[in-house]
Amino acid sequence: MSKYKQLYVDNAAIKFNWKTNYLKFACCDCGLVHDFHFIVENNILMILVKRNDKSTSQFRRHKNASLCRKTQR
Repeated sequence: MSKYKQLYVDNAAIKFNWKTNYLKFACCDCGLVHDFHFIVENNILMILVKRNDKSTSQFRRHKNASLCRKTQR
């Protein structure tokens, strides 16, 4: 089981609890991994996004080991 959220089709919605303040997303096509941090201040949601170079390297190294396998719906 992968620790990354998986989209089954382009433009698909993902449900997640943004109050956890942290999510990690990986692109199955290019293998880039980004960390998303969510902060709420004065009823304004701020999203901080940073590329995670270490996770990107690891994801790309093991990408063929079905970290991001396609499943049918």
